[in-house]
Amino acid sequence: MKPVITFFAAMLLLNAASSQTVVFSEMENWKTNSVGFPPTTLDATSGWRCPDSLAFAYSILVGTPQRQLYKSTDKHGGSYAARIVTQYQGSTLGNLAGVLTNAVINLDIVNQKFTLSGGTPLNGRVNFVNAWLKYNPTGGDSATVVVSSIIKGGKPNGDDSVVGAGVQYITASQPYTLVSVPIDY
Repeated sequence: MKPVITFFAAMLLLNAASSQTVVFSEMENWKTNSVGFPPTTLDATSGWRCPDSLAFAYSILVGTPQRQLYKSTDKHGGSYAARIVTQYQGSTLGNLAGVLTNAVINLDIVNQKFTLSGGTPLNGRVNFVNAWLKYNPTGGDSATVVVSSIIKGGKPNGDDSVVGAGVQYITASQPYTLVSVPIDY
């Protein structure tokens, strides 16, 4: 069984390191998708996902969704970065945190919950994740970087099992800064 690491993050550039190095810093390849009715054009970066497309595809249920992922030229390196924002998504959902993950985001409409599948297969433990982050909060805003290491089918009943996790809280404004999130197993 291969561990699969899934990243939930407000991250711009990401790389993981341990005895192996896995780099997820690619924010150079972007595409636009037309989603929902009436159609809304959304940005998406290759290999990363955000719930924007789900919110707009199901806008009849959500109301008037607001984008949370934007292609930005304000970057630490390369040509582009991801700008992730929390947005008010109507009175039913309220403020929803911006999410960027390398897993597939699934929506179960009947049970009204999100699940994740996929991610990046690894052959060993990752001890920490580094991300170059720039943060400009307004009011009492804060940001959280959450990293989860998940073994697919790791529980006796075949469900996925979280075997490692790390959290980093960011409360103050900062220019691009290398943030390191240790993963506890």
